[in-house]
Amino acid sequence: MGVRTGDEGWLWFAAAVVLALAALAWELVRLRATERAWILDRRVPGWRKWRATVMRVVLWFLAWPHLLDRLLGTHRVPATASVGVDVAAWPGARLQRFAADSPAGEPVLIVHSLVTRPWILDLAPGCSLVEALNDAGHDVYLLDWDDPTRAVAAQGLGEKAEALRRAIGAIGGESGVHVLCYCSGATIALIAAAVDPRMMRSLALIAPMVDTAVPGGMRPLMASRWLVPPLLLDGNGCVPAAAIREAFHLLRPMALRAARQRWRLRHDPASMRIAGALTRWTWEQRSLPGGAFFDLVDLFRTNALMNDGWPLDGRAADLRTITLPTLVAVTDRDHIVPIASSLALTHLLAGQVDVVRCRGGHVSMVAGLDAQTTLYPSLSRWFAAIEETPATT
Repeated sequence: MGVRTGDEGWLWFAAAVVLALAALAWELVRLRATERAWILDRRVPGWRKWRATVMRVVLWFLAWPHLLDRLLGTHRVPATASVGVDVAAWPGARLQRFAADSPAGEPVLIVHSLVTRPWILDLAPGCSLVEALNDAGHDVYLLDWDDPTRAVAAQGLGEKAEALRRAIGAIGGESGVHVLCYCSGATIALIAAAVDPRMMRSLALIAPMVDTAVPGGMRPLMASRWLVPPLLLDGNGCVPAAAIREAFHLLRPMALRAARQRWRLRHDPASMRIAGALTRWTWEQRSLPGGAFFDLVDLFRTNALMNDGWPLDGRAADLRTITLPTLVAVTDRDHIVPIASSLALTHLLAGQVDVVRCRGGHVSMVAGLDAQTTLYPSLSRWFAAIEETPATT
């Protein structure tokens, strides 16, 4: 018996539905990919501009607590406590120098996080890591990743590690350079040290992101099965600064509470200098190159640093080969990088790893009042101890 005409229609309909679902599933698989082709993709005319517009509208509504800070004038608070001089620049990075009045120690190169502005490390007089290192006799160099443009949107962790190596070469020095890193800047430094540790005197890592399988911190966002990386890119192939800001606010939704605290401090100039600078830093986030974002997503998906190493130019940057003297600064209150993720280095690196436990949270451990009695003196003592021993790299 043949198939009736009505049944044929249902069969064609069912086949069309199956094909449509298969196409949708395939598209979702593609959108979860972190291929560089997505960064400046033009295959669908206008879709990037439309998506970026929608994202801007959504993020604008999420920024409403910032209205109070505008009224208080915190956006006019000075953005840094010290005066630096640009000494070199490369695509996607620039090197600044903060000279000590009485140089006595070896130079320190600070490698900041990829996703925030570096003046959190030079927030205000008395709450400045740069100032504390200068006072201890170190010339300080800061590797600033600058605001990304379309031209550097595809730069990933490998390109950032190469910029770090160039910065070390630009500084020079007979005995090497102390490399001091914060958050994702520490990830970049570890990759660079695994490839070529020459001219690195030591590694001091503040809240380094290493074991991405540890629960908590950024993992619920970065490793989520609902994360679709290409959809977060703007028209320049970067993750917008406002999206970065709201991701941090999602981890700790305290914007309204913090705004109330600043309102109570509005008549205290000294407190407002610090609170206002911190608020301005919190809201003035920095866009993230799409390549770096894709690499960070892959890092959380694969936990490569704890396994075979980060893939780089046909080989792996294996952290287990690092023998440099290393210090790891951590805090139990870190809501962005779990302490266990950082302490994984104590049994991963081949060389000696010293640990400093700080008070405060992920930000206040480097810029809070407690940093003056915990992190700052600990770093100065550790650098001095390293300098008393002959260089081995």
